[in-house]
Amino acid sequence: MKDRPIFFILTELNVLYLLLRVLRKQPVCIIETRSLLLGRTSVILQKLVDFLHFRGHVQDLEKDRGELIQYPFFGDLIRSTNVFAECEPWLESRMQFSNTADELGPYSTAYRHSCSNAAFNRYRTAYLIYGILNAHARAKISGMDRFDVDFFNYRFRPVKITPHRISVPAIFSNLFLLLLSAFYTIFSIVIRIRPFYRQETSYRLGSDFIYHKTNYYLWDEVSDSNSDILVVFRNRADQKQYRNQIDGRPFALATDGRFSLLDGTVAVGQAIFDFNALLWYAGGLPSDFFRRLVGLPFNRIMYRALFNRFRFEYFWSKDDYNPEHSLRTVELRRKNSVSMGIMHGIPSVASIIHQFRHIDFDIYYVAGRYQAETYYKKYWPSKMKVTPIGSFGVSRDRYLELMNRDPNQNGIACYLSPHFLHREILQSLVKVALAFPSRTLYINTKYKPTKPQTKSVQSEFDADILEFVENSPSNIEFYAGSSYDLFLKCDTVLSPGSTLNAEAIQFGLNSFVFDYAPKQWKAMDYRNFPGACVHSSAELISRLKDIENGIWRFPREKWSRFIDMSGSVPWDIIRQDMGLSRRTDHPIQNSSFHSDVASIANNRR
Repeated sequence: MKDRPIFFILTELNVLYLLLRVLRKQPVCIIETRSLLLGRTSVILQKLVDFLHFRGHVQDLEKDRGELIQYPFFGDLIRSTNVFAECEPWLESRMQFSNTADELGPYSTAYRHSCSNAAFNRYRTAYLIYGILNAHARAKISGMDRFDVDFFNYRFRPVKITPHRISVPAIFSNLFLLLLSAFYTIFSIVIRIRPFYRQETSYRLGSDFIYHKTNYYLWDEVSDSNSDILVVFRNRADQKQYRNQIDGRPFALATDGRFSLLDGTVAVGQAIFDFNALLWYAGGLPSDFFRRLVGLPFNRIMYRALFNRFRFEYFWSKDDYNPEHSLRTVELRRKNSVSMGIMHGIPSVASIIHQFRHIDFDIYYVAGRYQAETYYKKYWPSKMKVTPIGSFGVSRDRYLELMNRDPNQNGIACYLSPHFLHREILQSLVKVALAFPSRTLYINTKYKPTKPQTKSVQSEFDADILEFVENSPSNIEFYAGSSYDLFLKCDTVLSPGSTLNAEAIQFGLNSFVFDYAPKQWKAMDYRNFPGACVHSSAELISRLKDIENGIWRFPREKWSRFIDMSGSVPWDIIRQDMGLSRRTDHPIQNSSFHSDVASIANNRR
């Protein structure tokens, strides 16, 4: 780049300026594309960037100027900065979270959740800009709005930034988005009105569909017949793809609801009121923030229509990452139904994970108490029942098998993912393999590595794994099967921090976390409990030898707050919450537990 380079956050507002610079053959580098009006617009913008990049007219920050990016992998940005937790007070003040309960009523949680999601995406952009300015102090940044500027100046003070251009007031584009969404919502209500409508079928459980084994385990556990459960698809694409993979259960689209004439009239009035409240309170937000909010009244009304047509005793979902889940809960309560949700594992990359911060269910399942009580409980509704259930990723039969696994298996399971330390971890595994030649080390990754086709963090990781397995000692193998199946071959689990570490502790395995950079990785909860974290390959090897020689044992009795150690089958806990009897009469006494199982069970809420 020549003097005074210009870097683009490409939006609908500066695309013409970009094309003008291209025509003038002036240097341009694209930081990212950002859709302000419609989410699909970002795809069009990216296609334009790809075309211009292919023709050599623009540079791409990630592909061409990677040396400017401090954290190429988003996960490493989170680990190294703990940015959401550290900036949360600023965000709450900037977005006026304290007033939402009075001003937005049932939209309060969804507003905070949605703004947190949108802001979190902006944080990475700010770090990209910071890296650019460290190398090019006089660089221009096109496409920043007031939120970008305010956050940058807060996070990186005393460094200040003056944007190349501030976009036009967002209220104009936001008003357009609101009118478009309002028209569509009212139209959707009208076409669902049936003058002589009657409620149709009742079900024990409605289940939001995502293609995950957990759903299938739950359905089998809480239903006596297929007709007990209605599977609710989020969109037609999912319905078309998976309708033949739900074991013959009845299904519907989330938009398949109905209104009576009276209910439809009330729904129109409700929608108008809700749109007005959102415009009044949030109309000045950046348009990519407001775009997330303006679709919420449609979601609420469609849930109302769905619950008019189908009656559920309980509704199960695994979508706490979506802000509209709280509006579904609001509408379920109108029908005296129970909203049930579950946290996705045990997050360990930072102290606070934004998608879990602002949620609302009637019953919410977590692996253990510690994170819920330490970070989230004060933000969660006081009436929400939070229940620890431990590992929930396996069926009942596999759960019982894992609890009674053969303690004489001595394999070492190594669960790896893209990480700023993964090459150092691979070197450690060689040392472990050489120190224990009679033990097999199994390498397992979320996706089977493939030969890289493009340059990316994932492809570089895949290349490293393939090369490592090919050139490693003979007692290192790549294992492509289920992570949980690997537990049956092993007595030890290694990982740079994963839910699997905690699950291994629950199932009686020894569990160690590669905590090789405690100053760089700011917050990781495994450090707050004894025994798991090791800081070098020498320490890990020493710990494993002490276990073999009977000098040391893993202190799992001290982990009962981190993950449920009561021995109760998680599906039995859920069955009880649904008024069903347990299928396993008593908690399982695992031979590796060194805790009072009965005491833990009695202390569960």
